[in-house]
Amino acid sequence: MKLGFCEEAAMNITNRLFSSMDGIYQFEHDGFIGFGDSKEDAALRQLKAANANWKLAENSILSKEYWERYFAQHPEQRPKHLIFYDGDPTSAIHKLQQGNNIGRADVSTDEGKLLGFDDRHITDIREDPRAKVGYDELVETAHRIITEHYSGGGK
Repeated sequence: MKLGFCEEAAMNITNRLFSSMDGIYQFEHDGFIGFGDSKEDAALRQLKAANANWKLAENSILSKEYWERYFAQHPEQRPKHLIFYDGDPTSAIHKLQQGNNIGRADVSTDEGKLLGFDDRHITDIREDPRAKVGYDELVETAHRIITEHYSGGGK
């Protein structure tokens, strides 16, 4: 017998029932689903938590179709990259990152580990004069503020 849920809602219900403490495992433990709620109340709570109580849209279109139509009408708003995916957005982003070596320190074999900014990389902070740019001014300002504050020159 089919209940009429879409596949996503059915999976959400299943996951909630078999992974939550107020699901099937709770029923096996004490005979109640939902810590003593009536079976109807507990079932309704599980259905709502899984978003299975919402009616599915009718005459829906794919997001790809919608956005392609929209950007055809508004080409000045079209982003440089547009990626469509099926399923979970987190998994889609992870797959995109892995497929394009995004999020790794060494992403360019052509430009090197520092992506062409090797000349700006400080390897020895004690010896490179760029590491101390502004240091003297910072120390001087700090000493002046401390002197003014503790010698009564401040508030």
